[in-house]
Order: sequence, then C-alpha cells, then structure tokens
Amino acid sequence: MLFLLIFAALICLGLIIKGADIFLNSSIYIAKKTGMSQVLIGATIVSVGTTLPEITVSIIAAVKGDFGLSVTNALGSIFCNTAFILGVAFICVSTVLNKKEFSKKIIFLLVTVLLIFIFSLFGVFNMYEALALLCIFLVYLIYNIYQAKRPRADLMLEDKPDSAIEESLKIRKSGIVALLFILGALMLGVGAYFLVETITKISIDYLGISTGILGVTVVAIGTSLPELITAIAAVKKKSVQISIGNIIGANIINGTFILGICGLIGGQFNINAQDTLYIATNGNISSAVLCAILCFAVILIAFVPILIKGKTFKWQGYILVSVYIAYILYLVLSIALN
Repeated sequence: MLFLLIFAALICLGLIIKGADIFLNSSIYIAKKTGMSQVLIGATIVSVGTTLPEITVSIIAAVKGDFGLSVTNALGSIFCNTAFILGVAFICVSTVLNKKEFSKKIIFLLVTVLLIFIFSLFGVFNMYEALALLCIFLVYLIYNIYQAKRPRADLMLEDKPDSAIEESLKIRKSGIVALLFILGALMLGVGAYFLVETITKISIDYLGISTGILGVTVVAIGTSLPELITAIAAVKKKSVQISIGNIIGANIINGTFILGICGLIGGQFNINAQDTLYIATNGNISSAVLCAILCFAVILIAFVPILIKGKTFKWQGYILVSVYIAYILYLVLSIALN
C-alpha cells in the first residue's frame, strides 16, 4: 500500500508539472494574442506561472486545513531553489553579472525572507502579516511593470518567444489554446489536491511525521522541478543569469503571494479565536523558524557576492549544496531518533 501511495504521489507531481507547463504556455499565447506587452507578460503571467506548482499545492493544503504543508512547501521551495538549484548552477558555471539589474530584486527577496523569519518566531501567522506579505508582492509586481522599458536582462524571469510557444503547443487555432488552458488548470488542481491527500496519508499512517516535514523536503523539491529544469537548460547554454533571475522571482512569489494567500485563508476559516495560522513544529523548534533561518542564510551566501563583486563563484555553490545536504540529513536523523 505504501508503494502505491508513493507511486500515486509521483503521478500527481507529474500532473502538476506538466499542467503548469501547458497552462503557462497557453496563457502566454492568449496574452500575446490579446496585445499584452512582453514585460507585462513577464512580470505577471510568466512569473506566477513558474510557481504554479507551489501555488496550487500550498493553497489547496491551506483550504483543507493543512497549514503545516502549505507553509513549509513555500519555505522549502525557497530553500531548495536557492541552496540546491542555484548551488548546482554555481558549481557548474561561474558568470559575471550586471549588479544594477539584480540589486533591487535581491533586496526585495531579502526583506521578504527577513519578514517571514520575524513572523515565524511568534509561532503564529495572522491575517495582518499575510496582508503585509501581499503588499510586498503588489509592490514587486508594480516595480516590474514600471521597468517595462528596461532591457530584457532586467526581467525577473525568462520569457519565451512566440515561435517557441507555438512550437511547444503544436497548435495554431485559438479554440485549442483555450481548451489547453482549461486542461492545464485542471491538471494543476487535480494533481495538487490528490498530492496533498497522498502526502498526508503517507506521513500520518506510515511514517508518523508531520506533513510539514514532508512539505519542506519531498513536496518542495517536487514543486521546484520547473526551476530545476530551467537551471539545467541555463547551465547548458552557460547563461546562469537566466536561472538566477528565475529563482529570485520564484522565491519572492513563494514568500509573498503564496504565504499571503494562505494566511488570508487561515483568517477566513477562523482557525482559532485569534484568527491565526499555526506553523508545523519539529521537536522543540518550529520547522518554519529553522527553514526561515536557513533561507536567509543561503540567500546571503548566494546573492551578497553578486551585490559586491558582480559575479558568482564556485565556492558559493559548494557551500550552498553542502548546507542543503546537511539540512536533509538533519531532518532524516531527527525523524529516526524520534
């Protein structure tokens, strides 16, 4: 039975990833047909689209009341994106960057993670904190739109040209695009719903650990696969800056939009008298606090050298990957000892 559940979880992850790809491509195609600008597409549809797996899993988990999974999935994705994915990219290729193109976006990310850490220290996450994070997301979105006349390198995420979208969709008729748009959304929703159900059953019935622990590891890695695929493609082309921009944007959305929406859902469903959202704990320390600390640390390691030197170094990659491996080993040992 456990094997079947694991197999089902993998199928759900596949549905989410493929659904996100179909939904994103069809959304961009529709947006271009309706005359939206390249930068507006990049700042809205593309940036949100690459984090659709995290968005769907976290929001559905929150709606079902599993806030441990929703919160740690968002935090775990930030940690996985920065420590593992960027770490591997830095090891493979060192690159020179334009500091001015990334500095403001890195500051957005640092402020976001610092606020999450401060909020997590209290052990609760309320609607006011959720609104604060959503305000940061709104400012970030406005900033990207404001930068519409800047070069493409200033975009947070990679934008696919029309020909690439059409080739990936293999279509020309708008009606089929609309159907694929609906199909992608359904794949995301169904995949996320059953992934949450499956992960919850595995963690409670077979492993005896919180869904928060699985959210920060297995689910976070699975929902970060789009960023991993982008990073691999960027490394092959020796264009790590694409991966860096992708991950900065994805991390900001994970930390502001996803956690903000989950916080509002928690308030809406009146989790307790204070309308608060309790974060999953691991032993004597909140897993959210620990993950927030590590997120802030790896972000400093990954991006401060870029702000100072305007380049990446292989030693950053080795440190980042080592921190990620050490954290996974810590979780495995803590579960084994308990």
